Amino acid sequence: MEVNGYKIEPGVDLSRFRLSQANLKGANLKGAKLKGTNLMFADLTGANLSGADLSAGEPDSMWNALRQETNLWGAKLSGVDLSGANLRGAYLGYADLTGANLTGAELIFADLPNADLTNVNLSGANLYEANFGDANLTGANLAGVNLFDEFNHPPEEGLNLRCAILTGANLTNANLSGAILADANLTGANLERANLTGANGAGAWGYANLTGATLPNGSIHE
Repeated sequence: MEVNGYKIEPGVDLSRFRLSQANLKGANLKGAKLKGTNLMFADLTGANLSGADLSAGEPDSMWNALRQETNLWGAKLSGVDLSGANLRGAYLGYADLTGANLTGAELIFADLPNADLTNVNLSGANLYEANFGDANLTGANLAGVNLFDEFNHPPEEGLNLRCAILTGANLTNANLSGAILADANLTGANLERANLTGANGAGAWGYANLTGATLPNGSIHE
């Protein structure tokens, strides 16, 4: 398979290549090197990117902003490195992100309904108005996630975690003010010192650690 003159195959090194708007539906890029690759508006629906390096590249470089609006619907992204990546507005519904590294990633307006995020590392990620409805976040690390945009504006709508599975997830010090946690499974989740001010937890179930957390009514759980 060739796209824009580039050979698309497992393990290929396309670091910093230009694949914006490319049609990569169902492509096999398992283990590929895609560090800093321009994938803006590319269509990777159902693509296999397991074990690929999709990290941002050098900090504060132009390569950090090249994955906006990428279509990764149903893509296989297990174990991928997306640390610091810009996934603003990306489509990741039904994607397999098990064990992926998304530390410090920008997921502003990202759409992840029904995605499998088991054991994913989202620590320090920006989740401003992201959609995780019905997503599986079992064992995920969401410590210190941020819900404010790059201009420090609060979200108009809270982070959508409706019906999400957060079994054993780490949410310590997470800012979840205004988050939608209705009918979420919080069994064994660690919400120690989390900010839940104004959060909607109607129907949420399971015993979670709320030590020092700010509850929806503004009180501190002891």
